[in-house]
Amino acid sequence: MKPQDFYKIYLPALEKAFQNDGINDGFYVKGPEEYIDSIFLDEVT
Repeated sequence: MKPQDFYKIYLPALEKAFQNDGINDGFYVKGPEEYIDSIFLDEVT
């Protein structure tokens, strides 16, 4: 993955993960990978 792709895809997902940090689903905490837009998944895979 190129650095530009990282900043475009992963950082917005990380921001969403931090915004939803207070949601308590028991012992499961969603990581940034759970918040990556599906539009970008096609580009990366």
